[in-house]
Amino acid sequence: MPPVARGFEFKLTAEADNVPVVRRALHALLRPAGFSPDRIASIALATTEVCANVVRHAYPDGDA
Repeated sequence: MPPVARGFEFKLTAEADNVPVVRRALHALLRPAGFSPDRIASIALATTEVCANVVRHAYPDGDA
């Protein structure tokens, strides 16, 4: 059984260029943890959508 991560923190500014960074980090964390490719894709897609919404809506004045 692969090791289980006990915690994870990733702080980035809310900029569009950082959304793919989050997606790649998720793939790098979930692949060795034994998640199926379909599960990884689902988690990455949902997280990417959340991050994109933050970039678009959370800071309308551009101060991320």
